[in-house]
Amino acid sequence: VNMNINRRAQLIEEERKLATWLGGDECVLTHANHIVPGPDTKKTVLASYPGSGKRFTFNVIEALTDHAPGDDHDFSGNGAEVLHLKTGYPHNDGTWSWGDSMDQVLLLIRNPRWAIPAYHTMRFELDFSTNFAQSYTRLPFVMTGRPDVETWRTWRDNHFEDQLAAWVEHLTFWMDGDDEHCGVDLDCYPKAVVDFDRFYQEHPSTEFYKIGKLFDATDNVEVIDRQARACILDAVYMDKSLHHGNRDGNGPPPSFKKFTAPQLDAMIVAVTALRDKYSSGSFAEDPVAQSLVDILDDYIKQDFAEFEYESEAL
Repeated sequence: VNMNINRRAQLIEEERKLATWLGGDECVLTHANHIVPGPDTKKTVLASYPGSGKRFTFNVIEALTDHAPGDDHDFSGNGAEVLHLKTGYPHNDGTWSWGDSMDQVLLLIRNPRWAIPAYHTMRFELDFSTNFAQSYTRLPFVMTGRPDVETWRTWRDNHFEDQLAAWVEHLTFWMDGDDEHCGVDLDCYPKAVVDFDRFYQEHPSTEFYKIGKLFDATDNVEVIDRQARACILDAVYMDKSLHHGNRDGNGPPPSFKKFTAPQLDAMIVAVTALRDKYSSGSFAEDPVAQSLVDILDDYIKQDFAEFEYESEAL
Protein backbone atom coordinates (compact mmCIF):
# COMPACT_ATOMS: atom_id res chain seq x y z
CA VAL A 1 0.00 0.00 0.00
CA ASN A 2 1.32 3.45 -0.88
CA MET A 3 2.85 4.88 2.32
CA ASN A 4 1.39 8.34 1.68
CA ILE A 5 -2.11 6.84 1.51
CA ASN A 6 -1.32 4.77 4.58
CA ARG A 7 -0.32 7.87 6.55
CA ARG A 8 -3.35 9.85 5.40
CA ALA A 9 -5.64 7.01 6.49
CA GLN A 10 -3.85 6.90 9.85
CA LEU A 11 -4.34 10.63 10.31
CA ILE A 12 -8.06 10.26 9.69
CA GLU A 13 -8.25 7.76 12.55
CA GLU A 14 -6.12 9.99 14.80
CA GLU A 15 -8.68 12.77 14.42
CA ARG A 16 -11.01 10.78 16.65
CA LYS A 17 -11.06 12.45 20.04
CA LEU A 18 -11.62 11.76 23.72
CA ALA A 19 -12.77 14.05 26.48
CA THR A 20 -11.33 15.85 29.47
CA TRP A 21 -13.71 17.30 32.03
CA LEU A 22 -12.59 20.59 33.51
CA GLY A 23 -15.31 20.67 36.13
CA GLY A 24 -18.74 22.27 36.08
CA ASP A 25 -20.01 22.61 32.51
CA GLU A 26 -16.55 22.89 30.92
CA CYS A 27 -14.86 20.15 28.93
CA VAL A 28 -12.38 19.77 26.08
CA LEU A 29 -11.84 17.10 23.44
CA THR A 30 -8.34 15.62 23.31
CA HIS A 31 -6.69 13.06 21.03
CA ALA A 32 -7.57 9.42 21.61
CA ASN A 33 -5.20 6.83 23.07
CA HIS A 34 -5.40 3.11 22.53
CA ILE A 35 -5.80 1.43 25.90
CA VAL A 36 -5.89 -2.37 26.09
CA PRO A 37 -8.69 -3.33 28.52
CA GLY A 38 -7.97 -5.73 31.36
CA PRO A 39 -8.95 -9.42 31.19
CA ASP A 40 -12.01 -8.91 33.42
CA THR A 41 -13.33 -5.93 31.48
CA LYS A 42 -16.56 -6.47 29.57
CA LYS A 43 -16.15 -5.34 25.97
CA THR A 44 -18.86 -4.05 23.64
CA VAL A 45 -19.67 -4.44 19.94
CA LEU A 46 -21.49 -1.52 18.32
CA ALA A 47 -23.44 -3.14 15.47
CA SER A 48 -25.25 -1.22 12.76
CA TYR A 49 -26.18 -1.34 9.10
CA PRO A 50 -23.62 0.85 7.25
CA GLY A 51 -24.74 4.47 7.07
CA SER A 52 -26.47 4.43 10.44
CA GLY A 53 -24.21 6.81 12.35
CA LYS A 54 -21.48 4.64 13.85
CA ARG A 55 -18.87 7.40 13.51
CA PHE A 56 -20.75 9.94 15.63
CA THR A 57 -21.85 7.30 18.12
CA PHE A 58 -18.34 5.99 18.58
CA ASN A 59 -16.93 9.44 19.12
CA VAL A 60 -19.43 9.91 21.93
CA ILE A 61 -18.59 6.49 23.43
CA GLU A 62 -14.88 7.32 23.24
CA ALA A 63 -15.52 10.57 25.07
CA LEU A 64 -17.56 8.82 27.76
CA THR A 65 -15.04 6.02 28.37
CA ASP A 66 -11.63 7.46 27.35
CA HIS A 67 -10.97 4.37 25.23
CA ALA A 68 -10.24 4.49 21.49
CA PRO A 69 -12.31 1.96 19.51
CA GLY A 70 -11.58 -0.80 17.06
CA ASP A 71 -13.41 -1.73 13.88
CA ASP A 72 -14.15 -4.98 12.12
CA HIS A 73 -11.72 -4.29 9.25
CA ASP A 74 -9.10 -2.84 11.63
CA PHE A 75 -8.73 0.39 9.69
CA SER A 76 -7.93 1.95 13.09
CA GLY A 77 -4.96 -0.38 13.65
CA ASN A 78 -6.16 -0.99 17.21
CA GLY A 79 -6.97 -4.67 16.65
CA ALA A 80 -9.64 -6.51 18.63
CA GLU A 81 -8.13 -5.83 22.07
CA VAL A 82 -10.32 -2.77 22.60
CA LEU A 83 -13.11 -1.76 24.95
CA HIS A 84 -15.53 -1.29 22.07
CA LEU A 85 -15.52 -2.27 18.42
CA LYS A 86 -17.81 -1.24 15.57
CA THR A 87 -19.10 -3.57 12.88
CA GLY A 88 -21.53 -3.70 9.97
CA TYR A 89 -21.76 -7.52 10.16
CA PRO A 90 -23.68 -9.41 8.76
CA HIS A 91 -23.90 -6.82 5.96
CA ASN A 92 -21.46 -7.76 3.19
CA ASP A 93 -19.44 -4.63 4.03
CA GLY A 94 -18.83 -6.01 7.54
CA THR A 95 -16.89 -8.99 8.87
CA TRP A 96 -16.80 -10.97 12.13
CA SER A 97 -13.09 -10.39 12.77
CA TRP A 98 -12.94 -10.33 16.58
CA GLY A 99 -13.49 -14.02 17.28
CA ASP A 100 -14.77 -14.36 20.85
CA SER A 101 -13.09 -11.25 22.29
CA MET A 102 -16.29 -9.19 22.68
CA ASP A 103 -18.90 -9.67 25.43
CA GLN A 104 -22.04 -7.67 24.65
CA VAL A 105 -23.85 -5.82 21.86
CA LEU A 106 -25.16 -2.29 21.48
CA LEU A 107 -27.43 -2.19 18.42
CA LEU A 108 -27.56 1.12 16.56
CA ILE A 109 -30.35 1.44 13.99
CA ARG A 110 -31.62 4.07 11.60
CA ASN A 111 -34.73 4.40 9.48
CA PRO A 112 -33.89 2.72 6.14
CA ARG A 113 -35.29 5.85 4.53
CA TRP A 114 -32.09 7.60 5.68
CA ALA A 115 -29.69 4.69 6.28
CA ILE A 116 -29.74 3.45 2.67
CA PRO A 117 -28.95 6.89 1.15
CA ALA A 118 -26.18 7.39 3.74
CA TYR A 119 -24.76 4.00 2.82
CA HIS A 120 -24.79 5.04 -0.84
CA THR A 121 -22.81 8.18 0.02
CA MET A 122 -20.18 6.06 1.75
CA ARG A 123 -20.01 3.67 -1.24
CA PHE A 124 -19.61 6.67 -3.55
CA GLU A 125 -16.71 8.02 -1.46
CA LEU A 126 -15.07 4.60 -1.57
CA ASP A 127 -15.50 4.59 -5.37
CA PHE A 128 -17.76 1.53 -5.03
CA SER A 129 -14.78 -0.61 -3.97
CA THR A 130 -15.16 -4.38 -3.95
CA ASN A 131 -12.35 -5.44 -1.59
CA PHE A 132 -10.35 -4.36 1.45
CA ALA A 133 -7.36 -3.00 -0.49
CA GLN A 134 -9.52 -0.77 -2.67
CA SER A 135 -11.46 0.50 0.34
CA TYR A 136 -8.26 1.21 2.27
CA THR A 137 -6.81 3.37 -0.49
CA ARG A 138 -10.06 5.38 -0.56
CA LEU A 139 -10.17 6.10 3.20
CA PRO A 140 -8.85 9.67 2.76
CA PHE A 141 -11.96 10.43 0.68
CA VAL A 142 -14.44 9.34 3.37
CA MET A 143 -16.58 12.19 4.74
CA THR A 144 -15.58 14.49 1.88
CA GLY A 145 -18.65 14.83 -0.36
CA ARG A 146 -22.02 13.58 -1.54
CA PRO A 147 -22.94 12.30 -5.02
CA ASP A 148 -25.30 14.15 -7.33
CA VAL A 149 -28.98 13.22 -7.35
CA GLU A 150 -28.88 11.42 -10.70
CA THR A 151 -26.06 9.15 -9.45
CA TRP A 152 -28.21 8.39 -6.41
CA ARG A 153 -31.31 7.59 -8.47
CA THR A 154 -29.46 5.18 -10.72
CA TRP A 155 -27.87 3.35 -7.79
CA ARG A 156 -31.15 3.38 -5.80
CA ASP A 157 -33.15 1.75 -8.56
CA ASN A 158 -30.48 -0.91 -9.08
CA HIS A 159 -29.94 -1.70 -5.40
CA PHE A 160 -33.09 -0.78 -3.47
CA GLU A 161 -34.46 -4.29 -3.03
CA ASP A 162 -31.17 -5.90 -1.98
CA GLN A 163 -30.30 -3.08 0.44
CA LEU A 164 -33.73 -3.05 2.06
CA ALA A 165 -33.35 -6.82 2.51
CA ALA A 166 -29.85 -6.27 3.94
CA TRP A 167 -31.20 -3.69 6.40
CA VAL A 168 -33.87 -6.15 7.57
CA GLU A 169 -31.34 -9.00 7.77
CA HIS A 170 -28.98 -6.91 9.86
CA LEU A 171 -31.62 -6.12 12.45
CA THR A 172 -33.02 -9.65 12.65
CA PHE A 173 -29.54 -11.18 12.87
CA TRP A 174 -28.77 -9.39 16.13
CA MET A 175 -32.27 -9.68 17.56
CA ASP A 176 -32.69 -13.38 16.72
CA GLY A 177 -29.11 -14.62 17.07
CA ASP A 178 -29.48 -17.23 14.31
CA ASP A 179 -25.80 -17.66 13.51
CA GLU A 180 -22.94 -20.01 14.39
CA HIS A 181 -21.19 -17.17 16.25
CA CYS A 182 -24.12 -16.35 18.53
CA GLY A 183 -24.11 -18.14 21.85
CA VAL A 184 -20.58 -19.44 21.17
CA ASP A 185 -18.44 -16.37 20.50
CA LEU A 186 -20.88 -13.76 21.77
CA ASP A 187 -24.35 -13.27 23.22
CA CYS A 188 -25.71 -11.51 20.14
CA TYR A 189 -28.92 -10.23 21.72
CA PRO A 190 -28.38 -6.48 22.28
CA LYS A 191 -28.25 -4.96 25.74
CA ALA A 192 -29.78 -1.82 24.27
CA VAL A 193 -31.16 -0.54 20.95
CA VAL A 194 -30.43 3.07 20.00
CA ASP A 195 -32.00 5.04 17.15
CA PHE A 196 -29.39 7.25 15.51
CA ASP A 197 -31.65 10.13 14.50
CA ARG A 198 -33.06 10.45 18.01
CA PHE A 199 -29.51 10.36 19.34
CA TYR A 200 -27.88 12.74 16.84
CA GLN A 201 -28.61 16.06 18.46
CA GLU A 202 -26.81 18.64 20.52
CA HIS A 203 -28.50 18.02 23.85
CA PRO A 204 -28.99 14.76 25.79
CA SER A 205 -31.85 12.53 24.64
CA THR A 206 -33.28 9.21 25.77
CA GLU A 207 -30.88 7.45 23.40
CA PHE A 208 -27.88 9.21 24.96
CA TYR A 209 -28.98 8.08 28.41
CA LYS A 210 -29.37 4.51 27.13
CA ILE A 211 -25.70 4.50 26.16
CA GLY A 212 -24.58 5.99 29.46
CA LYS A 213 -26.68 3.50 31.40
CA LEU A 214 -25.24 0.58 29.43
CA PHE A 215 -21.64 1.52 30.13
CA ASP A 216 -22.40 2.40 33.76
CA ALA A 217 -23.58 -1.20 34.17
CA THR A 218 -20.65 -2.73 32.24
CA ASP A 219 -18.09 -4.57 34.38
CA ASN A 220 -14.78 -2.77 34.99
CA VAL A 221 -15.53 0.15 32.69
CA GLU A 222 -14.94 3.63 34.04
CA VAL A 223 -17.27 6.25 32.57
CA ILE A 224 -16.71 9.99 32.81
CA ASP A 225 -18.53 11.80 35.64
CA ARG A 226 -22.27 12.15 35.04
CA GLN A 227 -22.03 15.93 35.44
CA ALA A 228 -19.71 16.09 32.44
CA ARG A 229 -21.75 14.00 30.02
CA ALA A 230 -24.02 16.69 28.57
CA CYS A 231 -20.97 18.87 27.98
CA ILE A 232 -19.18 16.01 26.24
CA LEU A 233 -22.15 15.29 23.95
CA ASP A 234 -22.39 18.95 22.99
CA ALA A 235 -18.65 19.12 22.26
CA VAL A 236 -18.73 16.07 19.97
CA TYR A 237 -21.90 17.23 18.22
CA MET A 238 -20.53 20.72 17.56
CA ASP A 239 -17.21 19.43 16.15
CA LYS A 240 -18.46 18.42 12.71
CA SER A 241 -14.98 17.28 11.65
CA LEU A 242 -15.61 14.21 13.81
CA HIS A 243 -18.69 13.00 11.98
CA HIS A 244 -19.54 15.02 8.86
CA GLY A 245 -16.06 16.05 7.74
CA ASN A 246 -16.33 18.05 4.53
CA ARG A 247 -19.57 16.57 3.22
CA ASP A 248 -21.71 19.61 3.96
CA GLY A 249 -21.47 21.97 1.01
CA ASN A 250 -19.89 19.33 -1.24
CA GLY A 251 -22.85 17.83 -3.02
CA PRO A 252 -26.60 18.02 -2.43
CA PRO A 253 -27.95 17.66 1.14
CA PRO A 254 -29.35 14.27 2.28
CA SER A 255 -32.95 15.46 1.86
CA PHE A 256 -32.44 15.54 -1.92
CA LYS A 257 -32.06 11.75 -1.98
CA LYS A 258 -35.65 10.62 -2.31
CA PHE A 259 -37.44 7.31 -2.87
CA THR A 260 -40.38 6.59 -5.15
CA ALA A 261 -43.81 5.97 -3.63
CA PRO A 262 -43.62 2.19 -4.36
CA GLN A 263 -40.20 2.04 -2.70
CA LEU A 264 -41.51 3.86 0.37
CA ASP A 265 -44.44 1.46 0.44
CA ALA A 266 -42.05 -1.53 0.39
CA MET A 267 -40.13 0.05 3.28
CA ILE A 268 -43.30 0.50 5.31
CA VAL A 269 -44.32 -3.13 4.71
CA ALA A 270 -40.88 -4.41 5.79
CA VAL A 271 -40.69 -2.25 8.92
CA THR A 272 -44.27 -3.07 9.88
CA ALA A 273 -43.49 -6.79 9.70
CA LEU A 274 -40.55 -6.28 12.05
CA ARG A 275 -42.64 -4.16 14.42
CA ASP A 276 -45.30 -6.88 14.58
CA LYS A 277 -42.73 -9.65 15.07
CA TYR A 278 -41.01 -7.97 18.01
CA SER A 279 -44.31 -6.94 19.59
CA SER A 280 -45.42 -10.53 20.16
CA GLY A 281 -44.45 -13.92 21.53
CA SER A 282 -41.34 -14.10 23.70
CA PHE A 283 -40.47 -10.51 22.77
CA ALA A 284 -43.68 -9.01 24.15
CA GLU A 285 -42.38 -8.57 27.69
CA ASP A 286 -38.75 -7.92 26.82
CA PRO A 287 -37.73 -4.28 27.45
CA VAL A 288 -35.08 -4.22 24.71
CA ALA A 289 -37.53 -5.56 22.13
CA GLN A 290 -40.19 -3.07 23.21
CA SER A 291 -37.68 -0.25 22.92
CA LEU A 292 -37.09 -1.41 19.35
CA VAL A 293 -40.85 -1.57 18.69
CA ASP A 294 -41.20 2.05 19.81
CA ILE A 295 -38.47 3.08 17.36
CA LEU A 296 -39.98 1.08 14.49
CA ASP A 297 -43.38 2.66 15.14
CA ASP A 298 -41.78 6.05 14.54
CA TYR A 299 -40.21 4.83 11.29
CA ILE A 300 -43.59 3.66 10.03
CA LYS A 301 -45.22 7.02 10.79
CA GLN A 302 -42.37 8.99 9.20
CA ASP A 303 -42.25 6.88 6.06
CA PHE A 304 -46.03 6.79 5.67
CA ALA A 305 -46.21 10.59 5.82
CA GLU A 306 -43.63 10.81 3.02
CA PHE A 307 -45.39 8.04 1.09
CA GLU A 308 -48.67 9.98 1.16
CA TYR A 309 -46.89 13.13 0.00
CA GLU A 310 -45.12 11.37 -2.88
CA SER A 311 -48.32 9.55 -3.88
CA GLU A 312 -50.25 12.81 -4.09
CA ALA A 313 -47.55 14.23 -6.34
CA LEU A 314 -48.03 11.48 -8.94
